[in-house]
Amino acid sequence: MNRKVLFFSISIIFLLNESLYGQLGPSGIGSFESNVHGKWKAAPENLDFTNSDSDFFEQSGSLKVISGGEHTLINYDASNFNKQIGQEVNISFYAKSKKGNSISITIKDGWGNAAEETLQTQTIRSNEWSYYSFNFIPTTASTSGKIKLIFASSGTYHIDGLTLENKSTSNLYVSSTAGGGGNGSLASPFNTIQQAVNSWQKGDIIYVRTGTYYNSNHGSGTNNNQVVNLSLAYNNAATAPDIYNPLVIRNYLGEHPKIKFDGTGGFIGGNSGTETSYLEISGFEIEGPNANITYTQAIANRTNFVNQVASNPNAQPQKKFTGRGIAIWSGHHIILHNNKVYNSPNSGIRVNNGDYVVIAHNQVYNTTWWSFNAESAIVIAQSKHLDDKTYTIKMRITHNKTYDNINKIPYFNKTYMNNGTCNGVTANSSKSDKYGCDVQDYIIDGSGCYITRNNSNGSGANDQNPNGQYKGTFYFANNVSYGNGLNGLVVHKTNNSIVANNTIYENGEIPTNINTTYGVDWKDALNHGRQGTSGITIHSSYNVKVFNNVSWAKQANDNAFQIFSVNTQNNPNAITGSNNVLAFGEVSNTGISFFPNGFYLDKRSEKANLFKNSAAFDFDLPQSSYLVDNGVQNNNTPLYDINSNIRISPDIGAYEYPVSSSKQSAAESLTGFENITKDIYDPDFDFNASSNSSGSITYSTSNSNIASVSGNTVSIVGLGTTQITINQAEDDNYEGFSKNITLTVITEESSGSLDNDNDGVINQVDIYPNDPYSNSNDFNGKKIFSLPNDNFSLAIKNLSCRGSSDGSIAVSAADQNLNYTLKINGNDTHNLNSSSGFSKSIANLSTGQYNLCFTVEGENDYNQCFDINISEPAPLSASSRVNNSNRSISFDLSGSDKYTIVHNGIEKDFDHSNPKITLKKGVNFLEVKTDKLCQGSYTEEVFISEEVEFYPNPTKDNVNLYIHGKDNTVDIRVIDGDGNILKTSCNEINASRKVQINLEEFSKGIYLIQLRGETVDKTVKIVRE
Repeated sequence: MNRKVLFFSISIIFLLNESLYGQLGPSGIGSFESNVHGKWKAAPENLDFTNSDSDFFEQSGSLKVISGGEHTLINYDASNFNKQIGQEVNISFYAKSKKGNSISITIKDGWGNAAEETLQTQTIRSNEWSYYSFNFIPTTASTSGKIKLIFASSGTYHIDGLTLENKSTSNLYVSSTAGGGGNGSLASPFNTIQQAVNSWQKGDIIYVRTGTYYNSNHGSGTNNNQVVNLSLAYNNAATAPDIYNPLVIRNYLGEHPKIKFDGTGGFIGGNSGTETSYLEISGFEIEGPNANITYTQAIANRTNFVNQVASNPNAQPQKKFTGRGIAIWSGHHIILHNNKVYNSPNSGIRVNNGDYVVIAHNQVYNTTWWSFNAESAIVIAQSKHLDDKTYTIKMRITHNKTYDNINKIPYFNKTYMNNGTCNGVTANSSKSDKYGCDVQDYIIDGSGCYITRNNSNGSGANDQNPNGQYKGTFYFANNVSYGNGLNGLVVHKTNNSIVANNTIYENGEIPTNINTTYGVDWKDALNHGRQGTSGITIHSSYNVKVFNNVSWAKQANDNAFQIFSVNTQNNPNAITGSNNVLAFGEVSNTGISFFPNGFYLDKRSEKANLFKNSAAFDFDLPQSSYLVDNGVQNNNTPLYDINSNIRISPDIGAYEYPVSSSKQSAAESLTGFENITKDIYDPDFDFNASSNSSGSITYSTSNSNIASVSGNTVSIVGLGTTQITINQAEDDNYEGFSKNITLTVITEESSGSLDNDNDGVINQVDIYPNDPYSNSNDFNGKKIFSLPNDNFSLAIKNLSCRGSSDGSIAVSAADQNLNYTLKINGNDTHNLNSSSGFSKSIANLSTGQYNLCFTVEGENDYNQCFDINISEPAPLSASSRVNNSNRSISFDLSGSDKYTIVHNGIEKDFDHSNPKITLKKGVNFLEVKTDKLCQGSYTEEVFISEEVEFYPNPTKDNVNLYIHGKDNTVDIRVIDGDGNILKTSCNEINASRKVQINLEEFSKGIYLIQLRGETVDKTVKIVRE
């Protein structure tokens, strides 16, 4: 590798106050800490760009650009560089912007005497910092080379650590289906990620293709090692990753590699002697062994380990029960994003002894189940600062979802046993004395997002930072946590933290009441309940800013916001904040802690309207939610929400209600929907309302005893008035809206207009006018008992997956003055009365028909039956047709109403079964899926080749090949008529796009010339004369 380097940092971040290209050498780093306008010029000239000293990644300042789309920056003449034909130039940097935005780069001749090099574009992968690298092989020379940055999308960009080097870089590829002996190229990939890590050199990026990657001995034994040992890339300091050449391991574009471990973990790195720094891991699905471990096995593992420690203080636990998805034990400048981690016995993602850490856009669930280490889903602990920037945000946990992460095994710490802490502690000791000892019989740990032990003060060696007081600020933003064991988010013994715009919902899965039999082994084994907190907790931490969060506790008496051991009365700046919403639960403090004035708003009475469907974990905001537009705007309010929607007038929580698209209102154009009066004997009638909008229309009634609505058909039920509501959904041009009208039902017979018992039968024709349970009579005038049609409510839940048995039927009775009996299929009997709350849920149902019949106590002739069908989702079926002429693929799909097609990593949603996708030149990776994982997915790889022109044909010696497109190289094979490969070569494609192949050495005959490149896959037939 040629180390002749031209560095320039746009933090675009910069260490030395030197000219951007002041020298050719490893220290040639330009400074953008100030005077960025003296080193870069913008087009258009009013482009807003400046340096930022508050948001950077490397250790200095960054370039901040606010683009309106297609805005550019070009360096001034003082920073020009030599551009030589064929000498590879690499430009790399760290960037953050809205996920999905794009950024483009080219290099050009500053004198304008030659065309710009081919423009290269990359998509922003994260709202937080991530690494980007571009390679150019110049086709023209210039002594006034310039870099042109194009901010192609509207939005705010930050760039940091930008460097330009004359060096050759390569990508390393990994495929689980490859055989051994590969060299890491795309054509001959490695078959393990470890091989790629071991072969990594500065400038390389590791791309991992679809497939499953296991640790050695997977499925056998209980002490297996990790899938990837990252530390092996750091053994030699001279060749180890650095800030300008990080170790980047990510998924191949559009593909979904999976890590599966049953040992130490997935990606593991760092130790006391070797730091794992300058690292980025993204795009992986990482699965641990939780699904194959039972509570019985896990509690036996704890018992066995306790016994081992008693006889051997240095005993180590079995790795099967302690694995983690990603764990970095020492290192800095670490980026972990867009990963899905689940079923790990310990934490899903953890960083200890770190600095400058980004953990973003990850999904972590079903972790921490079977370990006794008391860990949480995402953890940063005992951090170790590189510099003294105490009030600069250096540690970021943002845009993550953590759910169903629960400690199910009581905590045990062998240090407590070895140092005598547990001496004399028995099963009869106090709850606090038993903590961490062999006799602990309760669980009070395990949360969603957790930072801990970053302060120098603590209760002992295991409760304080061994690195001393950490200097830096932590940033929690746009995280969603629900269903976790204890809290959703915890700041524990960590000063200088910001907690902003997080959504915390019904954590606290560990029971508080142990006097109940749950029928769940790990819950029923507990002898003490957890503490009464299940939301956001601040513990022994100062200078913590908390704002724009919404917290919904598990139970009404749980604390949704909790402060422990913080003297906010004597130190009012210890905890500050505002615009936090209490959705459910209580707010409490302990000891000498006090919430500051205005810290939270009590919106418990509005909790049903805060989210679209919190019971289904849909935390999007309806327009009517109090959370909309009621957040506070300050320097630390996140620019984007968890879905990368921009925050204009910030909302509260992780989700932002979409900014108005300036659509028109269709309400004014509504026709066919006015107040109406009907006679009780009138037949059913239809509403046929319409407007200028094409959005779907639904109707509802406020009183089903007056009129019922099915579709757009109204049926008269009784006398009186009811509100009929029309709801029209939005379309591309019009906003959605609602409108009410009044339906009045009367009778023309004035003497019969009264209905004393409100049973829907007017007194004139009602033989029992004061009996609400008689609304009809037989020919002899005998009373016939009846109930309203809507007295019984049935809610049906179909099977989530084919072959499962998780269907259910929930029933309830509106009239609670009667006692009911429900029979299912004639034999399964249930009572609906005051003891059951006049409701019943029948669960664990398989697909099939179910007959539900209700009877009423004391009314032997009454029987109302319903036939219910529990169905299962159809399998996903897919077929495709490729049209090479117009570069498209069409699908025929069935099995769902909505489909998602992932094309080279970009998702598109369709609500019809015949979607069409435009393909790009080169490899197209396509995956079709539905919203149900159990339906599976359909994958296809389609290659659309650039055209190849060739002449002369026939030929006596040379064949000229003109190769369209932008490929820099192409692999060429010459094959004879028997299929024998006679010649292979890797050819560079110059600016003329022409490659010449000499056939003079071969005898007369017919030959095939096969061309393979990134966007070329063609075979041509040549006649040799």
